[in-house]
Amino acid sequence: MVSFYKLKIMKRLSNINISTLFFAVITLAYISFYSCKKISNPHGNGDEKDTITYNLIKTSIYVQFIDAYTGELIIPEEGKELKVGIVGKSKAAVVDIIGIQKEEYIAKQGFITFALNPESEFIPSSGSPVRFTIVASLNSYLTSSKEVTITSEGDYMLRIFMVDTDNPPSGVIIKQLSEVGRLINGVLQDTVSISTPNSEAIVIIPAGARLLDSDSVKLATGKLNLTLYYFSNLEDQALATFTGGITGTVIQNTSTNSGVFFPAGLVKFEISDSEWRKASIVENNSLTVSMAISDQTYNPVSGSNIIDGDEVALYSYISDTGLWMFDQWATITDTLYSGFYTTVKTSRLNNYNFSWFERNNCNQGSKFKVEDNCQQCEAIMLEGIVRKQADNSFVSNINLVGEWNEQINIPFSTGGTPVYIDWDQGNQCSYCYVDPAVSPLLIDNMCSQELISLPLTDDSQTTMAITATFIGSCDSDTNIVVLPSFGLWIRPVDATCWRWSSMNNGVAQICSVIYGETYVLGTYYDGKWKQWTITISNEETYTFAIDFSQSVCLNAFGIL
Repeated sequence: MVSFYKLKIMKRLSNINISTLFFAVITLAYISFYSCKKISNPHGNGDEKDTITYNLIKTSIYVQFIDAYTGELIIPEEGKELKVGIVGKSKAAVVDIIGIQKEEYIAKQGFITFALNPESEFIPSSGSPVRFTIVASLNSYLTSSKEVTITSEGDYMLRIFMVDTDNPPSGVIIKQLSEVGRLINGVLQDTVSISTPNSEAIVIIPAGARLLDSDSVKLATGKLNLTLYYFSNLEDQALATFTGGITGTVIQNTSTNSGVFFPAGLVKFEISDSEWRKASIVENNSLTVSMAISDQTYNPVSGSNIIDGDEVALYSYISDTGLWMFDQWATITDTLYSGFYTTVKTSRLNNYNFSWFERNNCNQGSKFKVEDNCQQCEAIMLEGIVRKQADNSFVSNINLVGEWNEQINIPFSTGGTPVYIDWDQGNQCSYCYVDPAVSPLLIDNMCSQELISLPLTDDSQTTMAITATFIGSCDSDTNIVVLPSFGLWIRPVDATCWRWSSMNNGVAQICSVIYGETYVLGTYYDGKWKQWTITISNEETYTFAIDFSQSVCLNAFGIL
């Protein structure tokens, strides 16, 4: 792991002004965004302690991993880990919330938090967005990915939906075959086929096909294991798990363009040998992939549902970059008795995305202005679903986060494609939500830069506000405390949903809590999930302790 902080602070001497020491170090070409000062001991014994106010992070990305079937956070079983990686053009810009860059991160309790390195070369803007792809994997779950575009400093919220292969959501069909065919010296001896139960997807590998892994090494002699996935284009839950999302970036010929997919369906096919080594290539375009297409599928080229003879593009996913590559055009055929199908020949084992693609996205989308009619003081988080007006099909989940009375921007929006947003009308965790009068919200062009007003309402429950104070400590120096700026999650103890608030310099304002009720507070940092439980009393302020590891204190805070 690598820290972008190159600052190393010598252990404090009682007669040295720490701010002066920081200044001296900065003049030697190091970088720091901390502020240090003397404060009274927060634990109340009258001693003075030096504090490090941790506020250097300007852009944070808060991610929740959701089971696509249950709709709940994915909390791995004991001994298993939800592993998260970053790929793409701006991979180097991404660190964790304490500034550590890793090849692989571990999500705890269904959460993870990323940040952008605050050095000048990584400051995002509409003209120079920071783009990367988050890739998540966990045991029985299908590997999921989501492209992220950051166009300005601030807080961003994402939900990544993952498919449990043992319990898939509606619209996702999985078929597995074990120990089929015969492979000798990498060459298939018998024709092998696999089909979903109702023939939504069919794959055929002919005898004589040569199977190679990603390093062009032939697969081991023996039997094969096959897995076929089909994702319906008419089911929200299936589209929410669509690899890379419905908005993405496509490479075609020599150009790279961002836009929105109008999917006809998605097929994923995997082959592994007796040693569970996966095939990547089937030589000589000998792999046949067929997919059924519903007659309710909308073709944006014709402006109507599909007919016999329509063409749809096939895209293949590039896992190393998080981009899609145009593969070929495929003809849609009406088979009369079994409906519409399309069939292609290919060499690549991949995610097969049959879609129409519109190059109409923008880096900076519509701006929303919240009209505050709620008794809520913490940062705002609003949720909804974006759908195309043309066919009501799913585009993405939307999470708006920001401070009250500020303009909230949706980056990387769906351009000239008219959409509407179905807003979440509140839940047991949050009492403040978008007024039903503006749900659905019709938007003709989310790239228009228009200012859209969002009136809020609540359920009129009697609530109160509290202040939560967070004090960080390092065992290596008990005379220094750290006041962190992290994201904070809150939920009633008997609920599964969470709402978000911001912790700034160790202080968070939490509103819409009820006297006598019990709540869970949690934050994610350094690959750890820290959680507290409180029951709301007459107190206005609650104090919580955070113990930082020696490596964090050294690499992030400069405490030896």
